[in-house]
Amino acid sequence: MDPLKGVEESSLVTKGEMKSLLQDLIATGMMGPRIGGASPEIKLEQMPNEVKLEESQNYLSWSRRTRLMLRAKGVEHYLEETCIEPDDKLSVDWKVWNSTNSTVATWLMTSVAPSIARMVETISNASTVWKTLSKMYSGEDNAMMMVEAQDKVENLKQEGRTVQEYASELQQLWADLDHYERGTGRRIGTGVRRNGLWYINNEEVGLAAVAGNAEEIILLHCRLGHPSFDNVSKLYPILFNGVNKSRLVCDACEFGKHTRTPYVGSGLRSYEPFILIHYDVWGPWPVTLVSGFKWFVSFIDCYTRMTWIYVLKHKNDVLRCFQDFHKFKSV
Repeated sequence: MDPLKGVEESSLVTKGEMKSLLQDLIATGMMGPRIGGASPEIKLEQMPNEVKLEESQNYLSWSRRTRLMLRAKGVEHYLEETCIEPDDKLSVDWKVWNSTNSTVATWLMTSVAPSIARMVETISNASTVWKTLSKMYSGEDNAMMMVEAQDKVENLKQEGRTVQEYASELQQLWADLDHYERGTGRRIGTGVRRNGLWYINNEEVGLAAVAGNAEEIILLHCRLGHPSFDNVSKLYPILFNGVNKSRLVCDACEFGKHTRTPYVGSGLRSYEPFILIHYDVWGPWPVTLVSGFKWFVSFIDCYTRMTWIYVLKHKNDVLRCFQDFHKFKSV
């Protein structure tokens, strides 16, 4: 049955263009043919994502399943920024893009927790929705999540599980760890190519690992409220392998524990004006004033705390200013 039977020609979209649009949607797998007079079906709605995005801890599992399901429908590329909206909004290409993009964006919002959906519901572009969720919950380059994944890998035990279950979880943890370490830019070592093979400098790898551990330890030390490194080593003993705790320095802790030598006043106080005068010379200014002054000298009466300031063009004018001030106070 022709789904466009009885449709009148429009000044904007002709019957032929609409038919071509429906054919394109069917070809991309986004829409099924009309069955028994029912309206076309959006096939993504029949494939709900059983794993809903709720927080950073389940983002990786959610994102993997999301990509797999969209790839099965041939619309995974709508998550990429390279999938650009066509300029001509009257063209068939734009109508196909708009319909598919809206479907993917809506499907993404229904596959996350309601509280998260409310944060992206104003975004109409599917790739922007995906990028926003990735920035908020992917945890990429997150040192805390990377350390947590490392601990899970190192402490994972088979216990009562089958080999397949154990291997599956281990493989997932490895994939998570690879994701968190991606883009850190940390060098893990160098190698030399000989006869088509790369030989890694094992000693340098060890040094790089120790240096990387020291950075992670300092970061954990700050995030945990600056406990002693002995206490941190009890929480994360693996990170301290090969690390000399006496070489670890936290600037905030050092400044916080510093004490200042008490300042002892001279005890000299004036009981009458002009008996004791304090003076100070300051300069030069980095920028010379229009009038040519670059220095100033201040005279402060110890008793009244009154202050007189003289601006100077040269530092050797201080003596002349002092003589002028002495004449002034003698009047």
